[in-house]
Amino acid sequence: MAPNVAPGPSVAVLAVASVLSAAFLVKLPCFGGGWAFEPPYRVLCYSDIPPTWEHRGLSDQLLPYVEARNEYPALTGLFMWVASLGSGDVADYFRVQMLLLASLAVLTVVELARVAGRRALYFALAPSLFLYGFLNWDLLPVAATTLATVWFLRHKETRAGIALGLGAAAKIYPALLVLPFAVDRWRLGQRRTAFRLGSAAAIAWLVVNLPFALGRFEGWSYFFRFSAERPPTLATVWAVGCRWMGEGATCSNAALVNVLSLSSLVAGCLAVWARCRRNPDFPRWTLGFPLIVVLLLTSKVYSPQYGLWLVPWFALVLPDVRLFIAFEVADVTAFLVEFAAIFARQGFGTFPLWAVDLTTILRVAVLVGCLIVYMRRPGQPETASGPARAAPADPSFR
Repeated sequence: MAPNVAPGPSVAVLAVASVLSAAFLVKLPCFGGGWAFEPPYRVLCYSDIPPTWEHRGLSDQLLPYVEARNEYPALTGLFMWVASLGSGDVADYFRVQMLLLASLAVLTVVELARVAGRRALYFALAPSLFLYGFLNWDLLPVAATTLATVWFLRHKETRAGIALGLGAAAKIYPALLVLPFAVDRWRLGQRRTAFRLGSAAAIAWLVVNLPFALGRFEGWSYFFRFSAERPPTLATVWAVGCRWMGEGATCSNAALVNVLSLSSLVAGCLAVWARCRRNPDFPRWTLGFPLIVVLLLTSKVYSPQYGLWLVPWFALVLPDVRLFIAFEVADVTAFLVEFAAIFARQGFGTFPLWAVDLTTILRVAVLVGCLIVYMRRPGQPETASGPARAAPADPSFR
């Protein structure tokens, strides 16, 4: 089989530019009608970004955590603040945010194309990119983790660690990847390299967070308090379970849900490791894929844009077209159904919660299927037509 080589990232860049241009057009009606709740939901152009303009003090360019409350991690808050500088109104602010996020998407697909060739189109043409690219700020950690992975595969471990630390400063999940990356190098006898990668990640995270923690701890720590006190969101296994059991103490007790969620995450990760370590030759860095899957399965929060976390890993580790399509269909369907249920909760019609339960379970089933396929041949990508070869950019990519 010929190596999976693409002539360059230009096709993938064109694809991602087309998808995000279409996403911009979907959002366009909201610019004329304002950002009240009802119109954005009716035309599927809602975004979490515009409300922060007023509600997080960005209209006055207030510095997050120090001068205004913010429930997002520090680097995401800074990203919001930078976009607000020079913005005259909410429309300007949103345009700047979309431009910055689109640039991150282009960076992601360019880096994917360098190591995965035409498989970068998994990300560039993903329906979830169209729907979620401008929904929140998750393209920031997605770009950071992709860049970290590419640098890791090119044996630039310090840069990879810095990128993971910055990604974790924008969204917690990139911190999960530090361990498999470091273990991969440790297993090869490169213990100093493994330590350097982990240290670089920790230092990068501290550089972003420490000034806010020292300057105004209460404001900086609000993100952690908010996350701890937050109940399960509508389309999670925890919320589905609570609805099936009836109104009880489980979902109303945030501390208990936190313990159960964290315990499930740890147990799931250990189970994946116990299964995969039977194959002593598998590249440990590829564990990033199942770790993210386990996190998505066990987290008490599943915001729609979380699906973007996994999409680049289909190109990197599991380029199975059937599984990718199944995930996209399940994730997008769950999003649209949850969207309709939230709309109904605001007083615009009615919608049965059993439909949310059904689509949530469908997404869980697909994610479990992805785990099973990965664990059968850990780190050895397969496609529907058989084993897939990686682009020859780095001999460790396999």
